[in-house]
Amino acid sequence: MERAEKKILRGNIIKFIIGLILLGFSVSYMSNHPAEKSSILSGFEVLRQRVAVYYHKVTNTNPAALQKKYDYEKTYEELIKMGESTSCVDPNVMTALNETYLELQKEAIKNLDTDLPGYMRKASEYKTMIENCTTK
Repeated sequence: MERAEKKILRGNIIKFIIGLILLGFSVSYMSNHPAEKSSILSGFEVLRQRVAVYYHKVTNTNPAALQKKYDYEKTYEELIKMGESTSCVDPNVMTALNETYLELQKEAIKNLDTDLPGYMRKASEYKTMIENCTTK
């Protein structure tokens, strides 16, 4: 190897070692701060959803309904977290809420226009049940 190549190799090895050290600090930080980890993972989920909505916009297959579906999935996730944080919510209500959320996730795009109002109504009912429980 020539002298210039050795210098470039040495510089790249040093950059690689610094990168490994920074990666180690990042992994250590993430293991101690689970909220940061979940925010990064949710960022990838949002990106995937936006790509799906864009794809359906390009193919002209009801992107607005798909976006509403994703919004209501987030609403159901929040309702589940609210219900789990309070101990007074009836376990049957939580079971029904989880089942409804799973049904919403499996809902086909072609049925969204007709089925979304039902999911909206159910979300409102579950929210009322959870709020009534917490105010007692």
